[in-house]
Formats: sequence, structure tokens, C-alpha cells
Amino acid sequence: MRPYKRLLETVNSDETFFAAGAAIFLGARLAWAPEVIHENGVFRLYFNADVGTGQQLWMAEADSPLGPFKTHPGGAMTAPWRIDISPLMDDAGARYLFSCIKPPDGDARIEARRVTAPWERIEGGWQTMLAPQPGWEGGWIEAPTLLKDASGYYMIYSGGGAHLPTYQSGYATAPHPLGPWTRRGLLIPSTPAVPGPGHQSVVLAPDNLTPYLIYHRKRVAEEGWPRELMIDRLQMGGGQLRTHAPTTTPQPAPPRPAFQHWFDSPASLRSWKTDGGTWAVNGAARELVQSAATGTATARLNRLMFNDGVIEVNVRRMGDAGELGASLVTRNSRLPLTLYGRVLAASPPLETASLTTNPNVYHQLLLTRRGDRVEMKFDGRIVATHEMPRGPAHLELWTQGCAAAFSGIAVTNYTTPRPLGPPEVEAARQEWHRDGNRIEQRGLGPGLQVFALPPLPQSAAQNGAFAVRLQGWALGITSGFPKYGVRVGGANGDYIEAFIDPKTAVLATHGSQGGREVAWQNSPLPLGFTYTDWHELQLSRRGDVWRFAVDGASVQSRTVALRGPLRPSLVTEDARAVFALR
Repeated sequence: MRPYKRLLETVNSDETFFAAGAAIFLGARLAWAPEVIHENGVFRLYFNADVGTGQQLWMAEADSPLGPFKTHPGGAMTAPWRIDISPLMDDAGARYLFSCIKPPDGDARIEARRVTAPWERIEGGWQTMLAPQPGWEGGWIEAPTLLKDASGYYMIYSGGGAHLPTYQSGYATAPHPLGPWTRRGLLIPSTPAVPGPGHQSVVLAPDNLTPYLIYHRKRVAEEGWPRELMIDRLQMGGGQLRTHAPTTTPQPAPPRPAFQHWFDSPASLRSWKTDGGTWAVNGAARELVQSAATGTATARLNRLMFNDGVIEVNVRRMGDAGELGASLVTRNSRLPLTLYGRVLAASPPLETASLTTNPNVYHQLLLTRRGDRVEMKFDGRIVATHEMPRGPAHLELWTQGCAAAFSGIAVTNYTTPRPLGPPEVEAARQEWHRDGNRIEQRGLGPGLQVFALPPLPQSAAQNGAFAVRLQGWALGITSGFPKYGVRVGGANGDYIEAFIDPKTAVLATHGSQGGREVAWQNSPLPLGFTYTDWHELQLSRRGDVWRFAVDGASVQSRTVALRGPLRPSLVTEDARAVFALR
């Protein structure tokens, strides 16, 4: 996790994250929605920003995910207005860009087009992939995330306005990046506890198999931009996506490989049996280095053998010639994956894939062994498959006529992500917190949340008053009428209650007497009432007549006979609020 922490620290300073060539963005308005891809040793940061002419798509490059990033000298890739750029490369090496556009006379939609280079000035040629439909999409869809498996392509997208609590994410599928795309439904719905989840990304767990959704949610269920980060499991396959998102209960940690090495100390070499060459650990660079430039050298992982599994090896050549790679070795067979210059091949000979690569920068080899088949990926692209006899296998790293460095070795001893499992059942929670006379209710969601106070003195029970200062913090979206206020209860379950209802700007009173409901009655709140300010709510009683005042102004009166000891309570429904007792 250390590199991610450093990245977050660096992003907070534009001067360190962007190089001098990108100084234009130090004063940019609304630079956001980044996607970073690694290709042939270069980290490319795609994003949108407004430098005074409107939102445009941009690309910056660095040789490290920590930057500094330098914008492409060609400048913006598109004319305004365009946001949420998402790049895609298919297994054949074809490149595509997806983005969101909001025409002046239409709804915001998702478009895509094929491109020929990582950076390209795009004047036209965009095709509509999805246009918003009536309902939750609300005339605005954005934030495309592209995924692929054996069944085809998936596009997760968000809609409804990111500043609204109704913002949500859905998904569609297609046989080709340019469609046709078919909607499959809502994926991450807005809930009372998690309003406005969306603008998602998908990453793999350390096991290289299990996908996770990373997305933001609104901090409060009202218009505005305060946000928090969320993470939840995703299950994909057969043209379907499933998730329990959004969750608010503790979830299992992301699955880890059976074996993983970052070579951060000399002790890392103990898991390997070396033969030939000169093998050593560079802890500062987190590399296993074979420094001999001649002959054959191997390092076999003896700590673990596996049958089916996913194996990750990151490798770079140190020099201008020679071959290197990784092998799967059983008792009677050996299947090497060979990287030499531009061609990736397996031996015995297979169909090879020509790849334009720089062998002196890191590349990822990913081998997936299922039964008697081995699938080979190079930098995320499937390049070959081959048969291999079943049986426990070792992982072997090797070089031939060159020095090389290896890092980020991971072996997962299964090839299907762990089942998603049933959703956690979340009961309604009382989230009251008291500090002296200050009492907070921090939860949103359906159902009344009640904080009982001590009974009123006998002298105040028949003719007296109860007052509390109160302030609304956030409103939910489940009940339709989120509210907060006071209830006074008597014997036999009788009560009278008064609520601030900010959505309709009324004081709403209600009760129960002798087992019969005392109907709701609404009265307008004082002119200029703002629920996020502090106010005083007072209930006073003379005999059976109750009067209600807000900030000293009489608002309403009701007749309800309550008997026995009277006990006040603070009550909320689908609202966050804080109360201060007098």
C-alpha cells in the first residue's frame, strides 16, 4: 500500500505531480476524472480539464505512476465540451476512446471512436454508444468504464447528475467496443445509507482474478459535491455483472495470492533455487536481478507448487540483446514463455504475436493454467494459448544471453474468483452519539430513530414547557418526508410529536390518544427558515392543549390528553440532525 499512499500525498501538490510542461493545469478549473494506463514503460494519465475554454480531453505522460506527469505537447485532444475520457485497447491492439459529451441542445450521452495512437487530435468521428433514457438516468449519463471477458464487452456508466443523491450506476454489454450496446440494468443503486454512488472504476484484487468496484458516494443526501470513497466486490461472467454494492457493513478483505514477492530484502531469495548467472535482490528497487549478460540462468520457486492457477511475473531486460521469460515446469515437461525484442512466443513453437515493445522497461506476463490449457497474456493482452500436461508445476524465471530484473511475482492457486456470496443483512441502526447536552443522530435510512430522555418533572407535566435547540445536517431519500423533532409520551402508549419537515417547509404534528391516531397537521415554518441553521423548538402545555413554537414564534396548537408521567424523546426519520438540550 505504500505506493498508493505516496501517490495521494503527491496529488495534493500540482507542482510535484505535474511537470513544468504541464504548468497550465496549476490554474485549471475543474481538472478531474483521471484514468491511468501503463503501456510500454509509459504511464499515461487521461483526464478532462477546463483551462478557460470549456472542458476538454487531455493526456499527460510519466515514467512512474507517481509522476511528474507532462502534458502532451499537442495540447488538448478535443474541442470543448467533453469529459470522462476512458481508453481501451482490444486483444488485436486496436485503440478506442470513450467519453461523455453534452451538446448545447441535447442530453449528455456517451460516445466512442477508434484512434490510431495514444494521443491524437480528434476533430470528429465520434459515434453514440448510449443516450440517456427516461427514469433514473435523468437526461445525463457519463463516466464509462470498459471491461472485457470471454463473453464480450461490458460498459459501466453513471447517470442522474453527480451532485444529486439519485446519482447511480448501471451497465450495458456489447460484442464489440463500438456496439451495439444493450442495457442490462442498474448496478450500484442509491440507498438511504449511501446516496449518490457512482463514477466507478474497476481494479483487480492482488489475486489477479477478483474484480472490485471503486466509486464515490455523496456524503450527504442533498445537492452538492462533498464525497467519500467506497469499495465493493464485483462479479462478472456470461454477460452479467453482480455486486452487493453499496454496502455499509464490514466486508471480507480482498483475496491475496498463495505466494507474492516484491523482493524488498535479501531474505526474499530464500524461496528460490538458482542455477547459473548471478542472482541478487535489490531491496531499494524491489527487484530480483540476474546481472550476468552471458549464458543461461534460472531461478525456480521451490516454496510452492500448483496445479491450476494464475501466475504474474513482471520483467525487464537489462541490455540490447538476449532472451528472457518465465516457464512452468512439471516433472516431465517444461513450457517457457519467451520475450525477445518484439516477439512473445512459447516453446514448443506456437502462433506468435508481434508486439511493439521496449524490452528495457517493465512488462507484465500473466499465465493462467486451467487443466491442460495455459493462456498467456502480455501487458493485459491475450497473445497465445498452449497445451501442457496436468500435474503439480513450479514457476521458473530464466535468462539467456542477457541480464534482467524481475519484480512483483504472484501465484494464485485457483482460476475462478471466489463466489460473491449472499449479501450481508443490515439491520436498522440507531446512530445516536451524546456529548453532555449535545446529542447527534448520524444515520440515514427508513424507520424512526428515537433517543429517550429522562421523564419531565411532575410540576412541568401538567402545565409547563419543553424546549430543545436543533439543527439539520443531511436528508435521506427513502421516506419522501425526512424529518427531525421531539416526541412526548404518556401512559398507555399515548404521545404527541412535532417535526421539522425541511422538504415541505412545515412543522408537522401528530399523535396518539386512547389507541386512536391524532391526524397529521402541517403549519408553515417562519419565513426564511433554513434547516441547516440552529433553531429552537418548544412544546408547551396547558391542560390538554399543546402549543408549538419555532424560534419563539407560535406555529400551531393541538388538543391531546396525555396521562401519567411524561417522557420526552428526540426523534428523526431519514435525517441526520444534532440537538442541544436547554
